[in-house]
Amino acid sequence: MGMAVSSAKDFGKLEFRNQEFTGYSFEACSLSMGLDRRSIFEGCTFRDLTAKKCTIGYPVFVRCRFENLRASREGQLVYWAGFSDCVFKGLIRNLAIGFNIMPAPTQDTERARHINRENILLAAQTGTAIDARDAVLEHSSFRGEAIIPFVRCRCGQAVILKAENLFEKLVSLGRAEPDRAKSDFLLGAGVLPGEHSIIATIQDGVRDRFGEIEDQLCQNGIEVVHYP
Repeated sequence: MGMAVSSAKDFGKLEFRNQEFTGYSFEACSLSMGLDRRSIFEGCTFRDLTAKKCTIGYPVFVRCRFENLRASREGQLVYWAGFSDCVFKGLIRNLAIGFNIMPAPTQDTERARHINRENILLAAQTGTAIDARDAVLEHSSFRGEAIIPFVRCRCGQAVILKAENLFEKLVSLGRAEPDRAKSDFLLGAGVLPGEHSIIATIQDGVRDRFGEIEDQLCQNGIEVVHYP
């Protein structure tokens, strides 16, 4: 049996090393929401976890393993956590991970910018924030240009899209596309206004037809970069 945790609040005071967290179900919880401290997890395993209406602040994960994570349909935003040499495996559902995505989980935007710089330096130490090659990304994504160099995906799992005015181009194509699955891919890529590149995950609904989408993207000036 799993353990249900409701309304638990953390303000950056947690510190675990080489611990395993399995079978937890979190609802209305918050993690590492402190302004002056960050919760740290090193060499930990997170397996078979579910989350609903939770808030992720500024935790740090170093050499951690995440396997079978499921968020509710509302999704789970993880925009300010630090990752270094972490691995995602199994089903990862309804999770959006990124660096420097506004708004910050607290009102101190200057602190959030400082933490974002910390996150990028942390990822750069090993060159990898997240290795997701063994994961099934279901309605999950990696947001923001800053995270792109530090995420490892496999061929056919995701692509990198590049273009000037990328947001405007994808929105225009997505709105004009009559096929629902293709439109969802174009509109759901997660690019923000002003960005020139994004990691776009390929869902099952368009996987067999991605060649058609790629042709359409290229015809509209969007470069498609495949992972090896």
